[in-house]
Formats: sequence, C-alpha cells, structure tokens
Amino acid sequence: MKPLLPFIIVVDLGHLLSLSRKPNGALELTERLEIGEGRQTIRELVTDNAGAFPNTGTNGRGNSTGERLPLKEELERRGIKSLADHINELCERQRPLSWGLAAPSEINSRLVEALDRRWTEKLKSNVHLDLTGLPPHEIAGHFDD
Repeated sequence: MKPLLPFIIVVDLGHLLSLSRKPNGALELTERLEIGEGRQTIRELVTDNAGAFPNTGTNGRGNSTGERLPLKEELERRGIKSLADHINELCERQRPLSWGLAAPSEINSRLVEALDRRWTEKLKSNVHLDLTGLPPHEIAGHFDD
C-alpha cells in the first residue's frame, strides 16, 4: 500500500476542491471554489443572438454559430490558466511534500503543464477523471489504492 497523500486537489472547468488529511487518515474538504465561466455555455456567456453570422446555405436566413469555436477554445484555455493559478496559490499556502490531482482527461495534461514546476515535481498521483461530484471518502478511494 502506498503512503496516503496529505493534500489532494480535484477540479473540472467549473469547480476546484481542496482536500486535506485528518489525523485519522480521512479526507476533509478544506476549500471549494466555483469558477463562474467554467460551467456556462457560450450562449450564456455571449449576449448576441445566434444569427450574427449568416449561413449562406439557407439564402442568408439561417443562423450559424460555427464561427464561435475559437471562442470556446479561448474560454477553455483561460479556464485552465485560472485553475492553474488557483492550484499554484493553494500549493504555495499548503506547501505539500506530496500531493494528488484529479482533473478530467480533456484538460488534465494542459492543466499540469500550466502548473508551477516546483509543484508538478511533488505531484505523486494524477487521476484523469472528473471527481468533483463525489464525497471526500469516495475521492480518497481513487488515490489510496
């Protein structure tokens, strides 16, 4: 059995959970952040109506939102940068000798690349799953094998 990690961070683009070990080894939620733009759709973020980009396939009467793909990618990039900044700040405060991270596979590698090197060197377990909806005891099961 590997040693229990003292500090675990669980994220998705809309949430960040920080968990620390209690003396009995159980995980305790110590911080929860809701990241506003992370869970919203582009339609909720952008106030113009679909149709700003004419679709010539319907004689100019149709609506096309295809041109918004770069916006979605930019919002995701900003969300990852914001998460990395929050994680770096948490690690700076906690100063863990080792820690674990859980993030969905779609953002995991880009998130780790955006973290400060001194914290990635201490990252001992990296779970490529979205565990933000689980209670602490179930999160622990993904790290305490």
